Amino acid sequence: MANPVWGELEKALDDNQTILEAIDEKIAAHEADEEAHLGAGEALQSHRASEIIDHAAGSVFGDKFSNKEFALNFPFESLDKYSKSVAGVNSDIAGFRLDTGSTINTARKLSALAQYSNNYYNVGLDGVFQFCGHFYAATNQLAYILAGGNGIDCDPPGVGFKVVNGTLYAVETVWGVEDFEEYTAEISGITVTSEHVYRVQYVAADNAAYFFVDGVLKTSLVLHSNEDVGLVMFSTYIKNTAAEQKQLWIHGVYFSQNPIS
Repeated sequence: MANPVWGELEKALDDNQTILEAIDEKIAAHEADEEAHLGAGEALQSHRASEIIDHAAGSVFGDKFSNKEFALNFPFESLDKYSKSVAGVNSDIAGFRLDTGSTINTARKLSALAQYSNNYYNVGLDGVFQFCGHFYAATNQLAYILAGGNGIDCDPPGVGFKVVNGTLYAVETVWGVEDFEEYTAEISGITVTSEHVYRVQYVAADNAAYFFVDGVLKTSLVLHSNEDVGLVMFSTYIKNTAAEQKQLWIHGVYFSQNPIS
């Protein structure tokens, strides 16, 4: 008797589906399963969690940008298009410094207005704001670095980071009944005089903003609706609260936003 072809055998006495047909069915079901390989330790879960996906150098085409987001890495070799203090602001190609000097209650600012780009911070859109930075000192100072407006020298809303003396906060600024209001959450364990990468990601579907320092999620805030927008892409501000020199160094500023709600 000829040896049977294994794959063409029926898989059971009461089921005439062949073994190969059953295998094809399982493979098709697996390929159609959008949650396949997402379990702990499985391929897609590990791939998505990886900080860097290892493509060979030079292998990624230059057009592989998001097809739905506006994104900008800010240049600072010229500050002509920024709203800024008349003194105490210095820059080079990738960053800038705000310097109060030693006269008490001196404030310095630099903001990127966005009336004509139409890509100002908006609580109803998805976006990311990221920067690198550090402070010269950790006492007697108030500072804001936000996507949007800080409510002091430019109109809210905004979301980002606030520093009081040496304490770091996640912050949201909004329009209030008579003036601007803010909501905060303290972020502990961060030495503001050391260099860090600060990132806030705001997600309209979650109605929330998520705050990262050096790639680690630190806290989140529920976002509040606003009757108006402030036409500000990002804003920075520092004020000394004693007769001491305070400095804020910022570089590597990145802003991206889906302009369609």
